Amino acid sequence: MTYSEVKKSVVGLLRGDNSKAEEFLTSDDTYLKMALRDVMLRCIPSHLVSSYDDTKTDVFRRIYSTYNDIDEVYNHWYIREPIVSIDDNAKIDIDEELTQAVIYYMCSYLTNKKNVDYAKQAQSIVSIYQSNSVDFSQYEV
Repeated sequence: MTYSEVKKSVVGLLRGDNSKAEEFLTSDDTYLKMALRDVMLRCIPSHLVSSYDDTKTDVFRRIYSTYNDIDEVYNHWYIREPIVSIDDNAKIDIDEELTQAVIYYMCSYLTNKKNVDYAKQAQSIVSIYQSNSVDFSQYEV
């Protein structure tokens, strides 16, 4: 999903609630960053999982380690920071299944009336994603 599609969804959901939503979303990436981080705190987006070494600077949080019997070393995994852009053609850097949660979190920040409702919808999507996701720690690289 592109940022343009996310923006249209948020503005559509907030129609009649916050007339300045489009203005906020066009000029600043804060709401997108906040929404992505809210999602990443609550689950492990497989699109953002990477192998960790000491040279990595885009670490959001470490998640687990696996032992490699062949090399007799531990492989460490982390969630990387997503690439954030408010360019209309930029793809949202998270699993496609989680983009609706990002939209609902953004709505929860911008709404004048239903912030709890939007946050609950976002959390529900994240919970479903998390319950259906694969446990990557069982796989070796």
